[in-house]
Amino acid sequence: YGGSWATSTADVFSGGSTRRSSTFGSSVRFTATGRSFAWITTTGPTRGIARVYVNGTFVAAIDLNVAGSTHRVQAWTRTYSSSVTKTIRIVVSRAGERVDLDAFAVLG
Repeated sequence: YGGSWATSTADVFSGGSTRRSSTFGSSVRFTATGRSFAWITTTGPTRGIARVYVNGTFVAAIDLNVAGSTHRVQAWTRTYSSSVTKTIRIVVSRAGERVDLDAFAVLG
């Protein structure tokens, strides 16, 4: 984790907790090997925009702001034709807008 992140706990989160940040530029980095990768988060009216990078290359801006709150959402997924090692980085794009990291999922 880089920047300012805090922990929230509740049964609605995977494993009972999530990391959250509303600080512009805060980021989290995850490296794994597999065919499919997913970022699991929460969407809702108090959420913001996050930028997703794979191996340092920008691949998507994900808007998490929607009318109703939903937990354990696969906000971003990517599947490759064979098993690969990738570093995924999620970056908070706007100050004051919350981005959660509930979990990363990796499939063989």
